[in-house]
Amino acid sequence: MKLLNKTALITGGSAGLGYAVVKRFLEEGASVVFTYRSGREKAEAMIKEFEGCNVYGFQADVSKSEEVRALIDFAMEKMGRIDILVNNAGVFDKRKNILELSEDEWDTVMDTNGKSVFLTCKYSIPHMLEQGGGTIVNVASVATWSLNAGGTAYCASKYVCQALTRRIAKDFGRMGIKCNCINPGTMETKLTKASIDNPDDLIHQMADRIAAGRWAQPEEVANLILFLSNSESDFMQGSPVLIDGGWSLL
Repeated sequence: MKLLNKTALITGGSAGLGYAVVKRFLEEGASVVFTYRSGREKAEAMIKEFEGCNVYGFQADVSKSEEVRALIDFAMEKMGRIDILVNNAGVFDKRKNILELSEDEWDTVMDTNGKSVFLTCKYSIPHMLEQGGGTIVNVASVATWSLNAGGTAYCASKYVCQALTRRIAKDFGRMGIKCNCINPGTMETKLTKASIDNPDDLIHQMADRIAAGRWAQPEEVANLILFLSNSESDFMQGSPVLIDGGWSLL
Protein backbone atom coordinates (compact mmCIF):
# COMPACT_ATOMS: atom_id res chain seq x y z
CA MET A 1 0.00 0.00 0.00
CA LYS A 2 1.43 3.34 -1.08
CA LEU A 3 -0.07 5.40 1.75
CA LEU A 4 0.01 2.90 4.61
CA ASN A 5 0.06 4.69 7.98
CA LYS A 6 -0.21 8.09 6.25
CA THR A 7 -2.85 10.70 7.09
CA ALA A 8 -4.56 12.94 4.56
CA LEU A 9 -6.76 16.01 4.62
CA ILE A 10 -8.82 16.44 1.43
CA THR A 11 -11.00 19.50 0.81
CA GLY A 12 -14.13 19.21 -1.30
CA GLY A 13 -14.09 15.46 -0.75
CA SER A 14 -17.74 14.44 -0.99
CA ALA A 15 -18.26 14.42 -4.78
CA GLY A 16 -16.55 14.15 -8.15
CA LEU A 17 -12.76 14.23 -8.03
CA GLY A 18 -12.73 14.70 -4.25
CA TYR A 19 -14.73 11.51 -3.71
CA ALA A 20 -12.42 9.62 -6.08
CA VAL A 21 -9.35 10.85 -4.17
CA VAL A 22 -10.84 9.86 -0.80
CA LYS A 23 -11.66 6.39 -2.15
CA ARG A 24 -8.22 5.93 -3.72
CA PHE A 25 -6.36 7.08 -0.62
CA LEU A 26 -8.35 4.74 1.61
CA GLU A 27 -7.58 1.85 -0.76
CA GLU A 28 -3.90 2.65 -0.33
CA GLY A 29 -4.06 2.54 3.47
CA ALA A 30 -4.39 6.22 4.43
CA SER A 31 -6.49 7.72 7.19
CA VAL A 32 -8.58 10.54 5.73
CA VAL A 33 -10.44 13.64 6.86
CA PHE A 34 -12.48 15.18 4.03
CA THR A 35 -14.44 18.41 3.94
CA TYR A 36 -17.84 19.16 2.52
CA ARG A 37 -19.65 22.49 2.42
CA SER A 38 -23.19 21.12 2.33
CA GLY A 39 -24.91 17.76 2.04
CA ARG A 40 -24.36 16.19 5.45
CA GLU A 41 -26.43 13.13 4.52
CA LYS A 42 -24.20 12.46 1.51
CA ALA A 43 -21.07 12.78 3.64
CA GLU A 44 -22.49 10.42 6.24
CA ALA A 45 -23.36 7.93 3.49
CA MET A 46 -19.73 8.09 2.31
CA ILE A 47 -18.45 7.30 5.79
CA LYS A 48 -20.85 4.37 5.99
CA GLU A 49 -19.73 3.19 2.54
CA PHE A 50 -16.12 3.11 3.73
CA GLU A 51 -16.93 1.43 7.03
CA GLY A 52 -13.85 -0.19 8.50
CA CYS A 53 -11.56 2.56 7.21
CA ASN A 54 -10.31 5.55 9.16
CA VAL A 55 -12.34 8.25 7.44
CA TYR A 56 -13.98 11.35 8.87
CA GLY A 57 -16.10 14.11 7.35
CA PHE A 58 -16.02 17.75 8.44
CA GLN A 59 -18.44 20.42 7.27
CA ALA A 60 -16.60 23.66 6.51
CA ASP A 61 -16.36 26.63 4.19
CA VAL A 62 -12.61 26.49 3.58
CA SER A 63 -12.55 30.10 2.41
CA LYS A 64 -13.18 31.21 6.02
CA SER A 65 -10.24 31.40 8.40
CA GLU A 66 -12.07 30.34 11.56
CA GLU A 67 -13.56 27.29 9.86
CA VAL A 68 -10.19 26.23 8.45
CA ARG A 69 -8.58 26.52 11.89
CA ALA A 70 -11.39 24.35 13.30
CA LEU A 71 -10.82 21.87 10.46
CA ILE A 72 -7.10 21.59 11.17
CA ASP A 73 -7.79 21.11 14.88
CA PHE A 74 -10.29 18.37 14.02
CA ALA A 75 -7.84 16.61 11.71
CA MET A 76 -5.10 16.71 14.34
CA GLU A 77 -7.50 15.41 16.99
CA LYS A 78 -8.66 12.50 14.82
CA MET A 79 -5.38 11.57 13.11
CA GLY A 80 -2.59 13.09 15.23
CA ARG A 81 -0.74 14.49 12.22
CA ILE A 82 -1.29 15.72 8.65
CA ASP A 83 1.00 13.98 6.18
CA ILE A 84 -0.87 14.97 3.02
CA LEU A 85 -3.03 17.97 2.17
CA VAL A 86 -5.08 17.90 -1.05
CA ASN A 87 -6.73 21.22 -1.91
CA ASN A 88 -9.57 20.17 -4.19
CA ALA A 89 -12.47 22.46 -3.19
CA GLY A 90 -13.47 24.75 -6.04
CA VAL A 91 -16.24 26.53 -7.94
CA PHE A 92 -16.72 27.61 -11.56
CA ASP A 93 -17.69 31.00 -13.03
CA LYS A 94 -19.68 29.92 -16.15
CA ARG A 95 -16.96 31.45 -18.37
CA LYS A 96 -18.11 34.99 -17.65
CA ASN A 97 -15.95 37.80 -18.98
CA ILE A 98 -15.04 40.79 -16.81
CA LEU A 99 -18.09 42.82 -17.90
CA GLU A 100 -20.52 39.99 -17.15
CA LEU A 101 -18.96 39.15 -13.79
CA SER A 102 -20.30 40.74 -10.61
CA GLU A 103 -18.03 41.71 -7.74
CA ASP A 104 -19.74 39.15 -5.50
CA GLU A 105 -19.14 36.40 -8.07
CA TRP A 106 -15.48 37.41 -8.33
CA ASP A 107 -15.11 37.25 -4.54
CA THR A 108 -16.80 33.84 -4.31
CA VAL A 109 -14.61 32.25 -6.97
CA MET A 110 -11.37 33.84 -5.75
CA ASP A 111 -12.10 32.95 -2.12
CA THR A 112 -13.08 29.35 -2.84
CA ASN A 113 -10.37 28.56 -5.39
CA GLY A 114 -7.55 30.77 -4.13
CA LYS A 115 -7.97 31.96 -0.57
CA SER A 116 -8.91 28.46 0.61
CA VAL A 117 -5.55 27.14 -0.61
CA PHE A 118 -3.78 29.96 1.23
CA LEU A 119 -5.67 29.21 4.45
CA THR A 120 -5.36 25.42 4.50
CA CYS A 121 -1.65 25.62 3.69
CA LYS A 122 -1.07 28.40 6.23
CA TYR A 123 -2.57 26.36 9.05
CA SER A 124 -1.34 22.89 7.96
CA ILE A 125 2.31 23.69 7.22
CA PRO A 126 3.26 24.45 10.85
CA HIS A 127 2.12 20.95 11.84
CA MET A 128 4.00 19.45 8.89
CA LEU A 129 7.18 21.28 9.85
CA GLU A 130 6.85 20.15 13.46
CA GLN A 131 6.46 16.51 12.41
CA GLY A 132 9.40 16.68 9.97
CA GLY A 133 7.65 17.12 6.62
CA GLY A 134 4.54 16.71 4.56
CA THR A 135 3.04 16.76 1.09
CA ILE A 136 0.66 19.25 -0.52
CA VAL A 137 -1.19 18.73 -3.80
CA ASN A 138 -3.25 21.65 -5.07
CA VAL A 139 -5.87 21.23 -7.78
CA ALA A 140 -5.48 24.06 -10.29
CA SER A 141 -6.81 23.73 -13.86
CA VAL A 142 -6.01 23.53 -17.54
CA ALA A 143 -7.40 27.09 -17.44
CA THR A 144 -3.85 28.18 -16.54
CA TRP A 145 -2.84 26.93 -20.01
CA SER A 146 -5.99 27.44 -22.09
CA LEU A 147 -8.22 30.45 -21.47
CA ASN A 148 -11.10 28.60 -23.15
CA ALA A 149 -11.39 26.49 -20.00
CA GLY A 150 -12.89 29.21 -17.82
CA GLY A 151 -13.94 32.80 -17.41
CA THR A 152 -12.20 35.78 -15.83
CA ALA A 153 -12.51 34.81 -12.17
CA TYR A 154 -11.90 31.08 -12.65
CA CYS A 155 -8.75 31.55 -14.73
CA ALA A 156 -7.40 34.15 -12.30
CA SER A 157 -8.12 31.97 -9.27
CA LYS A 158 -6.36 28.96 -10.74
CA TYR A 159 -3.29 31.07 -11.55
CA VAL A 160 -3.31 32.03 -7.86
CA CYS A 161 -3.45 28.35 -6.91
CA GLN A 162 -0.52 27.55 -9.20
CA ALA A 163 1.54 30.51 -7.96
CA LEU A 164 0.93 29.55 -4.33
CA THR A 165 2.13 26.04 -5.15
CA ARG A 166 5.42 27.26 -6.56
CA ARG A 167 6.01 29.75 -3.76
CA ILE A 168 5.37 27.16 -1.04
CA ALA A 169 7.75 24.72 -2.74
CA LYS A 170 10.44 27.42 -2.89
CA ASP A 171 9.97 28.56 0.71
CA PHE A 172 9.58 25.20 2.43
CA GLY A 173 11.03 22.54 0.12
CA ARG A 174 14.28 22.26 2.08
CA MET A 175 12.28 21.89 5.28
CA GLY A 176 10.61 18.69 4.12
CA ILE A 177 7.49 20.10 2.46
CA LYS A 178 6.74 18.78 -1.03
CA CYS A 179 4.22 20.95 -2.91
CA ASN A 180 2.93 20.40 -6.44
CA CYS A 181 -0.29 21.07 -8.33
CA ILE A 182 -2.27 19.40 -11.06
CA ASN A 183 -3.97 21.10 -13.99
CA PRO A 184 -6.87 18.88 -15.03
CA GLY A 185 -9.24 19.37 -17.91
CA THR A 186 -12.88 18.40 -17.76
CA MET A 187 -13.87 15.24 -15.91
CA GLU A 188 -17.05 13.23 -16.34
CA THR A 189 -19.00 13.83 -13.12
CA LYS A 190 -22.60 14.48 -12.16
CA LEU A 191 -21.85 18.21 -12.20
CA THR A 192 -20.45 18.18 -15.75
CA LYS A 193 -22.86 15.68 -17.31
CA ALA A 194 -25.29 18.35 -18.55
CA SER A 195 -22.48 20.22 -20.35
CA ILE A 196 -20.95 17.04 -21.78
CA ASP A 197 -24.32 15.91 -23.16
CA ASN A 198 -25.30 19.31 -24.61
CA PRO A 199 -24.21 19.72 -28.28
CA ASP A 200 -24.35 23.51 -27.90
CA ASP A 201 -21.95 23.53 -24.95
CA LEU A 202 -18.23 24.17 -25.44
CA ILE A 203 -17.37 21.16 -23.27
CA HIS A 204 -19.34 18.84 -25.55
CA GLN A 205 -17.70 20.32 -28.65
CA MET A 206 -14.16 20.21 -27.24
CA ALA A 207 -14.24 16.48 -26.46
CA ASP A 208 -14.00 15.63 -30.18
CA ARG A 209 -11.16 18.10 -30.71
CA ILE A 210 -8.71 17.14 -27.98
CA ALA A 211 -6.10 14.43 -28.55
CA ALA A 212 -7.67 11.94 -26.15
CA GLY A 213 -11.06 12.25 -27.85
CA ARG A 214 -12.87 12.09 -24.52
CA TRP A 215 -12.97 13.61 -21.05
CA ALA A 216 -11.28 12.13 -18.01
CA GLN A 217 -12.78 9.87 -15.42
CA PRO A 218 -12.23 11.24 -11.89
CA GLU A 219 -10.38 8.05 -10.98
CA GLU A 220 -7.72 8.81 -13.60
CA VAL A 221 -7.02 12.21 -12.08
CA ALA A 222 -7.12 10.74 -8.57
CA ASN A 223 -4.31 8.38 -9.60
CA LEU A 224 -2.13 11.37 -10.48
CA ILE A 225 -2.85 12.94 -7.10
CA LEU A 226 -1.92 9.63 -5.47
CA PHE A 227 1.41 9.65 -7.32
CA LEU A 228 2.17 13.21 -6.23
CA SER A 229 1.23 12.28 -2.66
CA ASN A 230 3.55 9.32 -2.18
CA SER A 231 7.31 8.83 -2.15
CA GLU A 232 7.52 7.95 -5.86
CA SER A 233 7.32 11.69 -6.68
CA ASP A 234 9.72 12.96 -4.02
CA PHE A 235 11.99 14.78 -6.50
CA MET A 236 9.10 16.88 -7.82
CA GLN A 237 8.74 20.38 -6.38
CA GLY A 238 6.54 23.27 -7.50
CA SER A 239 5.46 21.38 -10.62
CA PRO A 240 2.24 22.28 -12.46
CA VAL A 241 1.30 18.89 -13.93
CA LEU A 242 -1.14 18.78 -16.84
CA ILE A 243 -3.73 16.02 -17.10
CA ASP A 244 -6.06 17.40 -19.74
CA GLY A 245 -6.28 14.84 -22.56
CA GLY A 246 -4.46 17.27 -24.84
CA TRP A 247 -6.74 20.29 -24.41
CA SER A 248 -3.72 22.57 -23.96
CA LEU A 249 -2.38 21.45 -27.36
CA LEU A 250 -5.18 23.22 -29.22
